[in-house]
Amino acid sequence: MEEKRWKEVRAIIRRLARRKSSREAFGDGDIAEVFYWSVVHDRPQGWATLRASWPIHLRRGRKLPSQGTLSRRVATPRIIQLFSQIEAQAFGAKPPTPPPLLHCLDGKPLIISKISKDRQSGYGWGVGGMAKGYKIHVLLGGNRSIASWRLAPLSTSEKVMARRMIKTVRLQGYVVADGNYDDRHLHDQCVAQRELQLVAPRFKPGAGLGHRQRSQGRTRSIHLLEVSCTGFGRELLKMRNDIERWFGWLVCHGGGLVSLPPWVRTYRRVHRWVSAKLVLMNLKYARLKPTYVAT
Repeated sequence: MEEKRWKEVRAIIRRLARRKSSREAFGDGDIAEVFYWSVVHDRPQGWATLRASWPIHLRRGRKLPSQGTLSRRVATPRIIQLFSQIEAQAFGAKPPTPPPLLHCLDGKPLIISKISKDRQSGYGWGVGGMAKGYKIHVLLGGNRSIASWRLAPLSTSEKVMARRMIKTVRLQGYVVADGNYDDRHLHDQCVAQRELQLVAPRFKPGAGLGHRQRSQGRTRSIHLLEVSCTGFGRELLKMRNDIERWFGWLVCHGGGLVSLPPWVRTYRRVHRWVSAKLVLMNLKYARLKPTYVAT
């Protein structure tokens, strides 16, 4: 199964990677293929540079880089750009459909040990208490397409990351989130995008609205959830559970993004690892056939 998923990524890499020059021992595609081989098997990069880590039919005729060469090359601007192109290609792997009118916002903490010396991580609220690590922030479409995602230390506010994601993508319709995203600046950001409405319950339900001028988007969100008799806003809020199920699906499959392994530390390594996991899982989701409930 791991080899099948790796071959799908390899096909994308060979379409996007530039041709190896005569002065290079390893092209950009060779480096990317070895890196993804380590990720798909949940092993360190050095493990993928050993010939014993490859099956006979794949290592035959393949020259593998050393661990130092692999670590140095994956951090170069050319390889970083190639990884971004692979991600964009994988996120568009499903057949083209009309852009969804519903998106969901949420985040997933990636916890590391509190005694870790990773200075680029941060302390923040994890699962059931304070923890140390990073958090992946996702803007997920109603058809489970990833519109945008960001990685930040666990101490970074979800509202700040949400504003950054919405600012960089052009959406229309509704964005649904929980009460942690009830922020005037985020509502203003959605209104500035036009044809976009954030629907999030108030962070302090039942409290007064205050005397300051309220955001137009926040006022409409409160009206949809608390005043309107149609129930449309409350039905939208129920659809937010889809991103919870997506995160559950992400971690409940073999090779999914369960946690950060001990050898993945510092921001750039964590970002590279998470990006590769999202690519692999998105390709897996694109292969799934729809299921139907018998009636």
